[in-house]
Amino acid sequence: MTFLVTGFFTALALVVAIGAQSAYVLRQSIRRDRVALIVTICLVSDVILIFAGTAGVGVISEQAPWLLMVLKWAGVAYLIGFAAMSFRSAWRPRAAGLSADDTPAPAPSTNTGSEAAPRDGGGTAVLTQPTTQQMTVVVGRSTPRKTSLRNVVLAALSVSLLNPHAILDTVVLLGTVANSFGDQRWMFAVGAVLASSLWLGVLTVGGRALSPVLDTPRTWRIIDFSVGCIMLAIVTTLILH
Repeated sequence: MTFLVTGFFTALALVVAIGAQSAYVLRQSIRRDRVALIVTICLVSDVILIFAGTAGVGVISEQAPWLLMVLKWAGVAYLIGFAAMSFRSAWRPRAAGLSADDTPAPAPSTNTGSEAAPRDGGGTAVLTQPTTQQMTVVVGRSTPRKTSLRNVVLAALSVSLLNPHAILDTVVLLGTVANSFGDQRWMFAVGAVLASSLWLGVLTVGGRALSPVLDTPRTWRIIDFSVGCIMLAIVTTLILH
């Protein structure tokens, strides 16, 4: 049990810092956009990376120090690209609901039998009642457009399983610590997986709870800009170490 708790808190200390994966999960949770699929992919990816490190994959870095350098600079390039996309989104924010281009075209007018006063040119002006769809767009809250399934899967894999920074943290760092516990390393790994599960759950629940307040263009501008700054801060840390 001691090794499980150690693994839990060691992994928690790593994942609580907002990285590319956490930022993406939080963003999609606020949007309420395919959250279950994203969390599943991220969790499975974390399990794969943690178990790979525990199995001794991280020890390879001791035999090939150049591999760490490759991962380090790949992580730097990846995070700079992620930051650039975040800053671009902050510069050109988009509401989670229907944008001006998404607004459905007005339905064809139908004669409801109601007549108004004659126009100057003669004839009768027909009054039409707004359709249910139009009233929903004006009065109610529009349903956010869902991200395509392909884009969601690729993005989730990109920020987790294909993220060099995540590989450094899980496979190399956690793997090295886990292997220091000998036969108990798998208990350490289970604790690390529990920490990842808890954090993903917190991001999901928190994002959904805050969605009514945060799901606005102004808030998205702030969130995207903040995420970009965080990614650059992580890049600085990687370069200096």
